[in-house]
Amino acid sequence: MGYAVNETEHHNMVHITDGDDLNKALVHVITPVTNGGNAVIAAYDVDGYIVWSWHLWITGYVPHGMDATTPYETAQALTKGGTVHRYNNAMFNTGDYKDKVIMDRNLGATAGGFPGKNATSSEFAKRYGVEYEFGRKDPFFCSVDGTQTNKNVIYDGFGNGLEIITISAGASGVQKDGTTLEYAIRNPYTYIHSGANKSWYSTTASRLNEVISFWQTDNFTKVLYNPCPDGWMIPHINFAQSINVNNENGSIQV
Repeated sequence: MGYAVNETEHHNMVHITDGDDLNKALVHVITPVTNGGNAVIAAYDVDGYIVWSWHLWITGYVPHGMDATTPYETAQALTKGGTVHRYNNAMFNTGDYKDKVIMDRNLGATAGGFPGKNATSSEFAKRYGVEYEFGRKDPFFCSVDGTQTNKNVIYDGFGNGLEIITISAGASGVQKDGTTLEYAIRNPYTYIHSGANKSWYSTTASRLNEVISFWQTDNFTKVLYNPCPDGWMIPHINFAQSINVNNENGSIQV
């Protein structure tokens, strides 16, 4: 996306128009010729706090969904840079996803398909996509070698590597008066941990399932914190259970 000119000049990357009018305000992002990638842009208030952020997935992959006049095979043919698919199970044959398709890759992936058994770790990494603390809207970027030893996985607008900050959900300012969600929004690249069988949202194991509501509802409606592109959503937890996959990160058609 290029780099910022200085602390206040970002027009070669991202800028806002009508910023003083909530009904007209628009964020404009310039994406020059690129091989694709991921970026997070944020809006700050006058005190310097992040009030919202957006994950941008720049890719040549353009999935096409099914509808009343577009059968499965046509949706596959219309998809650019990859494909879409369905599973042969009850959820797709007769259930909630009867007329839906799912992307062929994880969110944030810059390539699809199997790269071959002799591919480099970098080629495999292109297919990892991004990772999430379940229920959070902003992603974390994967290391190429699958360890915590890689540096400079995330860069700021000036090309400087950023350190991934790790903090406990019980730390001061994080888990206080139910403000964990607000803290997560204000700190999109801070990893919040609570230990085994708990969540970033709470240090209490019994509240682990509360984060599910941030991504999905019982009627399979996409909600505000669901991180997928327009027209797509993280499948309901029942979907992952139906295909016996514990960490499904794909996007299904809304």
